[in-house]
Amino acid sequence: MQGEQWRKLPLPPGPKPLPLIGNIYQIPSENPWRKYQEWNATYGPIISFKLGLQTVICLGTHQVAHEILAKKSEVYSSRPPLVFMGECVFRGLNTALLPYTKQWRLHSRIQTKFLKPVWAERYAPLYDLESKQLLLDFLHGDHDIRDVFLRFSYSLTATLTYSKRIETVDGKMLRVIVEASESIAQMSATPMVSLVQLFPILNRLPRPLAPWKALGDEIYEKATALYRDCWTEGQKSQSWNWLRGAFDRSVTADIDTEEFIHIIGFIFDAGAEPMTGVMEIFVLAMLTFPDVMKKAQQEIDQRMNATNRSNQMPAGEDLVHLPYTMAILEETLRWRSIAPGGFAHKTTADDEFGGYRIPKGSMVIFNHWGMDLDPEVFHNPMEFRPERWLENPDLPLAVFGFARRACPGRHVGKGAIKLAICRMLWLFDILPPNVNGEEIKPDPLDMVQGLLSPPTPFKAVFKLRGVERADILEQEWRTTEKDPDTLMNSIYEKGA
Repeated sequence: MQGEQWRKLPLPPGPKPLPLIGNIYQIPSENPWRKYQEWNATYGPIISFKLGLQTVICLGTHQVAHEILAKKSEVYSSRPPLVFMGECVFRGLNTALLPYTKQWRLHSRIQTKFLKPVWAERYAPLYDLESKQLLLDFLHGDHDIRDVFLRFSYSLTATLTYSKRIETVDGKMLRVIVEASESIAQMSATPMVSLVQLFPILNRLPRPLAPWKALGDEIYEKATALYRDCWTEGQKSQSWNWLRGAFDRSVTADIDTEEFIHIIGFIFDAGAEPMTGVMEIFVLAMLTFPDVMKKAQQEIDQRMNATNRSNQMPAGEDLVHLPYTMAILEETLRWRSIAPGGFAHKTTADDEFGGYRIPKGSMVIFNHWGMDLDPEVFHNPMEFRPERWLENPDLPLAVFGFARRACPGRHVGKGAIKLAICRMLWLFDILPPNVNGEEIKPDPLDMVQGLLSPPTPFKAVFKLRGVERADILEQEWRTTEKDPDTLMNSIYEKGA
């Protein structure tokens, strides 16, 4: 479309903005994605509004998102600048926050090398090991649910990345990671950080007038120190790992050591928090919909009995024979997206869609909350119904993102979580705490606020489904290979 014709097109419809501040006053600080969903219901599947001076395009349905990205992903694959996170905290080294440039493509090339489905299948021995320890942590420890899942997730990614396991829930390495994540979340929620994000020119202020810069420096130094220590451990290991596998000088010749440390550190760090949140959502769903849990347990028990293996735990090869149990993961990813507001994209050229003008430099939001709770696509969307995935395996999901910015680690994450979910249901009844004869159930809509929104911390009881099952777990644990170097070399030999 010619420039003059394009300029005459209207922006997508939306609420009327005020000068300078735009629609900020209308967007709640908590659960903004619900407001976006409300606006999509009022104005249509593609809307526009203003955050300060920034034009925002919000896509509210899977159909619109895929229509745009199927043909024009090159226009919609960049990222808007996140001043505090991108510039102050990670100094342009965090892959997820990079614009769609040569630098991002190089990061992606290095990181995705060992994340493809064929490699994800080879990591089965690690899924086996970490899921068994997860069960033991719930069986013998009095740990918070989140801490158990954090250990599981970070130990998996640390072993793959650096040949280094995290063996205890209260280990030093895990505490450092959690403290850094909490610092970022707390600082990102402060008014001054929100202000500099809305008006990026403020980041040009000298340091005495820009206290957020010192906060960003503090987090950067802590993250870099952690990544560097892990790097050293990974280089000293006696086995293959992602760090060693990625160190290809034909690819990395133009990257200095500090950037490479962050590229590898991102692989280690980026997937663990989402995996943890997804597993928390799974537990929340089992507390809210106990009939689903019972149906999956019946399917698992029938499989083990039918194969004359009632004296064993379910293994990875059983999963394909457990369609309902596997559908629980798909429904978990849909029912409460771990990233309900999505991750913002940015347009790199003027565009037209559906008769609307979409200017270059617009922030584009893919509202996962609205997409995955769309009643036109998902009947009774607030209900947790794994059956919907058996009835239609091709239903869409927003959680992994779209097109060129889709999550590259999704195959590894799903592979690990599937086995963990199956084994938790085999070993435990997941029940709400009982206080004075009353069940205390968490609110299924009470979520942490942020880019990632897991459930607000809650309690659950993991009740053993039989002493004999605990004995089976203990027996299998004793014979399970636990040495990370042995495991990683075995994985590499399979792929060599």
